[in-house]
Amino acid sequence: MDVPAEAADTVGLAVLIRALVVTAGALVQRGHTGPETCGELVRAAYWRAARDGWSGKGVDALTGRILPCSVQAARLVEHVRPALEEHGDLDRAVAFLRRLAERGCGAQRQRISWRRRAHLADVVDDLARLTFDEESHWEGGHREASPSGRRERGDQHVPVRGPGRIQRTDG
Repeated sequence: MDVPAEAADTVGLAVLIRALVVTAGALVQRGHTGPETCGELVRAAYWRAARDGWSGKGVDALTGRILPCSVQAARLVEHVRPALEEHGDLDRAVAFLRRLAERGCGAQRQRISWRRRAHLADVVDDLARLTFDEESHWEGGHREASPSGRRERGDQHVPVRGPGRIQRTDG
């Protein structure tokens, strides 16, 4: 969750975090002291999230149950729904989670770029294309990273899309 590949995903994550803060603040104002859980369960949840990522299953830090991340995400949206609605962010948050379910998170996409040829340049080129692709800044216009997004001349990689036609050489 900490490596969004596109601006819209960064915004989606930010609105979820803001909704969590707003929700927690409202609960504190009403006298709630927060959930009671043990440190081991929280550490297990962090470990599992780091190991499996978005595509795996995670530990619910409140119940100890292992659940698909998509189920936990749906629960999160329901928990913070009033804050999302208050700020007009419900659709943006839901679209972000839908994109994650459809194509994976930024880290997964970077690993796919790497596996093509085991060149860091492929990862950087795909991220640059996603950053500069006009459609990547809008909720509905996302494309998968693909090798067809650039031309190759020897070790030099030239993204086909984007302002200024970024040029780099490997090595």
